[in-house]
Amino acid sequence: MMNKEATRTEGRKKIRHNFLVVVLLAFFLMIFGQAITDIPLSLLAWKLDLGDDVRFLFMYLSFLGIHLAILGYCAIFEKDLLRSFLSAKAGGGRGNTGRCFAIGLLLGFVMNGICILLAWLHGDLSFSVGQFRVIYLAAGLVCVCVQSGAEELVT
Repeated sequence: MMNKEATRTEGRKKIRHNFLVVVLLAFFLMIFGQAITDIPLSLLAWKLDLGDDVRFLFMYLSFLGIHLAILGYCAIFEKDLLRSFLSAKAGGGRGNTGRCFAIGLLLGFVMNGICILLAWLHGDLSFSVGQFRVIYLAAGLVCVCVQSGAEELVT
């Protein structure tokens, strides 16, 4: 006969792994995470009276809250999962190393850069020689990586 603690732990695992519960939790973490950063960033963009060419970056940066919400959830309820984010795999595997992170980051920048190039070639995006600033392009790539990273964490 199993003890009460083992039964309770098994029950929690079943609830956590129920598809509907996982989808609802992901939805809640997305909405909550977006709200905790979207509101302050919108107020900041309004207060600084930024132009449209910079304001859209704040929209992408609001996805930082999703990162915070999911990592906060893991810190409270899924400590083993959080440890797997922050450390190398047990048993001597390569795991989450700085080198693997840098390669993933580089690949993310390259893939997002290809998307920007294709949008430009298709005519959905235009650049003016007199107004083009490399800093806007770099900031856009960073912001899109923040947004796509939030998508990866949610899924």
